Amino acid sequence: MQSKENDKQCTPAKDRVVTVELEETNQHLEKTKEEGHAIMADYLQSLQRELEHTKRELQQLKSKKLENQQILNPEIEELKFVENEDHFELQKKRSVKFASPPSLTREIVSPNNAEDLKTSPNNTSSKKLKRKPFIPMIGGLFLKKKGNKEREMAKS
Repeated sequence: MQSKENDKQCTPAKDRVVTVELEETNQHLEKTKEEGHAIMADYLQSLQRELEHTKRELQQLKSKKLENQQILNPEIEELKFVENEDHFELQKKRSVKFASPPSLTREIVSPNNAEDLKTSPNNTSSKKLKRKPFIPMIGGLFLKKKGNKEREMAKS
């Protein structure tokens, strides 16, 4: 029985030791937690500073780029499009355009004038007749050259 009584007496001492250890561990955890929060806050602040610095650099680069473009192309101006609130409906004009307008001579042809037109010197058939003798003449020149070469080969 004494061992049971000793166990009962030891338990309050053990309880005190355990509670002290728990309190120390709890304090240590809270201290570590606060340090972690402080470190994270420092990281967060440094990232925000970097972000602001990068934004400023980007803005400077954009402004320099715009200045360079304006220097290179001074004729180009920035245009801002504004919608017109007034709507006017315009009717489309419909018109027909001919490739070549009909001439008066084509329109008015009498039987007497038709015969005169057929015998006129500007008739297309006479032009064709003038071209025909020219082509055989050129062909004849080439044939004569070939014939001369054949004769020379026959002589040798």
